[in-house]
Amino acid sequence: LAYLIGRDFGGLVLGLDTISIRSAFDLLDGGAEVVVSTDWPKEDFPKRPDPYNNNFICHPHTDAIARIFLEAKRRIIEEQELWGYTGPLLLTKFVNDPQSGVVGCSYPELCGWAPGYIWRFYLGLETPGPTVRVIHLCATAYRALYERRYDDWARQYPDYAGEVSRRTDINERFLKLP
Repeated sequence: LAYLIGRDFGGLVLGLDTISIRSAFDLLDGGAEVVVSTDWPKEDFPKRPDPYNNNFICHPHTDAIARIFLEAKRRIIEEQELWGYTGPLLLTKFVNDPQSGVVGCSYPELCGWAPGYIWRFYLGLETPGPTVRVIHLCATAYRALYERRYDDWARQYPDYAGEVSRRTDINERFLKLP
């Protein structure tokens, strides 16, 4: 559905767990027909088969978004694959083709933080930099943080909690926020 909307109307297509904090339309000024969100820093790319997520911005009625739409439709009808097959894996295929008209934007412009670091935003330890247009909240990855249940989060992710507090004997007391 997102690709159909993009094809017919263009615009910024975001997941429900995102916050748009600045206009992103300038990302299309470089000549790309579709700009896809980079979900990971470049140094993590070799580890990831799908370094892009489903957030994108596009011009309407372009060949690139039409091809993405048709390939997603074909995959849904003809193949039944795992998560990401019509999202990150599909978009990565197009970004990797230099003739496609699809580019991945610089990290973290349409993302904010990689999923493994969004907790820094939730805990108020970091704010978006000046180039960030969209924050991908990764709400399902850190549901306890999203729901402000810091004690549960500290128990589930003691390594992150220790990094926040700089203590080796971390427990949930050190994560209480006012």
